[in-house]
Amino acid sequence: MKDPASAVVLSDTIVLGAHLPGTPDGVGEIQVFVHQGDDSRLGSMLEVVAMEPGRRAVTRQLSGPCPAGGELVILPSGPEACQLTQSFWTLLPAGVSRRDARAVESAYRESLRDLVRRLKERAADDRLWPACASSSDVQAG
Repeated sequence: MKDPASAVVLSDTIVLGAHLPGTPDGVGEIQVFVHQGDDSRLGSMLEVVAMEPGRRAVTRQLSGPCPAGGELVILPSGPEACQLTQSFWTLLPAGVSRRDARAVESAYRESLRDLVRRLKERAADDRLWPACASSSDVQAG
């Protein structure tokens, strides 16, 4: 939630995540990401618009053709457990085709599947989480 560099271990496509120098930490912070595609790289920037450290972060996309953003919420659910909820949104222009709207939804769903898979891998790594939750405790919801 705090360090954009962590996106590299939580996504198959992000090869760089960084805090844009000259922007504040927390609200107003701009995070920069480089995504690796099959044949090219693509950059994106997010601005943090709301933050409750360790609990919640809301971002809006500064790059891309349509207004978009996301929210990450982390709620404790036990002594060594938490519930993580990641949501995305996009405002599509009037008249956009159903096919294009479904493509946006599909891309978000793929990002969420990627996140769940990566979290399961991290949860199963005993070097990172000795005596903690197993990968079966990580669920998509």
